[in-house]
Amino acid sequence: MEIMVKKIIRPLDLAAFAEEHAGVQVKVWANPTRAFRQERNALLAEFGEKVAERKSPEPGPKEKDYKNWRADWEKRFTAWFVQLWSQDPDPATHWTVEQVNALEDQDPRLVQWMTESSLQLLVDFGTLQKKA
Repeated sequence: MEIMVKKIIRPLDLAAFAEEHAGVQVKVWANPTRAFRQERNALLAEFGEKVAERKSPEPGPKEKDYKNWRADWEKRFTAWFVQLWSQDPDPATHWTVEQVNALEDQDPRLVQWMTESSLQLLVDFGTLQKKA
């Protein structure tokens, strides 16, 4: 039997960060594909390798090269969350990298909370599904 897996979207209520954000939600893709999850793992592995390379006593990339790589990496990492937050059928709930960057300029703690809470939602969703 073939099961058609549907995208499951769960709200992340920003009031949990600050009550002033009551009524504002980010829509989080709660059951992303293995390939999508592996994209994040690959980004994190790449970051770890680059950090280790910089700490190595052997000559590594020049600082300018590292800064360029880091800016590109941050854009790709943010794009991963943009995809995680842009799967709801309503396009008005979708995000862009530019919107996330602008929000981070205004309130970096909020964006940090959004990313951490989204990842926790993925963990909790998977755990809850196993218990059912």
